[in-house]
Amino acid sequence: MKIPVLILCMIAFAGPAFAEDSIQLVERKTCEQVKSEIAELSGMANLDEEQQAELKQLVAQQRANCGVKSGGRRTIPRAQPNVAEIAAVPVEISDALTEYMNNKKSNCEKLNSEIENLANDTAKNDMVSEMQRVYNIDCVEPSVSEQVTVPEPIPTKTDEEIAAEYDANLAAGLCGDGTKPNRYGCCTDEVFKDLGDDGFACCPKNGDYLCFPPIK
Repeated sequence: MKIPVLILCMIAFAGPAFAEDSIQLVERKTCEQVKSEIAELSGMANLDEEQQAELKQLVAQQRANCGVKSGGRRTIPRAQPNVAEIAAVPVEISDALTEYMNNKKSNCEKLNSEIENLANDTAKNDMVSEMQRVYNIDCVEPSVSEQVTVPEPIPTKTDEEIAAEYDANLAAGLCGDGTKPNRYGCCTDEVFKDLGDDGFACCPKNGDYLCFPPIK
């Protein structure tokens, strides 16, 4: 019974070691450098395993830093029906909604009538004020000036604009997103890590095997 337990313990201790061995320390490259190296490798025939791995790594960096991320700032709209199609679709109103609107109208009329009846009764000013407040909330349509203004959507940046900003931030000694590196030279989505013989590096929090030298 002791042998299986010993084997499990060895696997548990060996796991992190294998994970550490897979970590690679790579240069923080600008989007222009990444694009150029991808083009160079893509134009070569019969890439060896090392070159294929490098190309895969470059493509991963480009997707992570030099364009709109999936689920990010830009989305592809689904096909929307045109105005004619929308107009042709009959709108079915629920009986419950009709009943609610009729009751609301009736209640508002009753409340307004009661407010008018009590308007001259000074002893009930507080009651009238509260009734008026409720009436204004539930029964009075907001004026044009009171209506909420929906802000215009922020124009989406192109991949070229995103890449240019990323490169400018790196050139200024900042992280790619424009934030300042922490005291260890790492960005907000990175952790400072000891890689042994390779020294210290900034590794992504998401567990990616690509780590970068600290920003000085």
